[in-house]
Amino acid sequence: DEAMVAVKHQTQRDTNSIYERVIDFNTEKDNLFKFKLWAMEKGVEGFEATKEQKSALRKCKSIISGLQIIEEIRTPK
Repeated sequence: DEAMVAVKHQTQRDTNSIYERVIDFNTEKDNLFKFKLWAMEKGVEGFEATKEQKSALRKCKSIISGLQIIEEIRTPK
């Protein structure tokens, strides 16, 4: 049981770290650029994105706003 509790706590710390990194790097130019490359390659892969959505993704000013666009693309209508 102790091992399971330790794994659960480590998983929570890892998850918190992901959230903190998104916030910390949200508008940092180099990471925003890397995010946009990833988003255009992998983030919308297999989904139908309109020309407007792709343009908005290329022009987004933050990772969080880019994630919102990806969510819009990936959400079935």
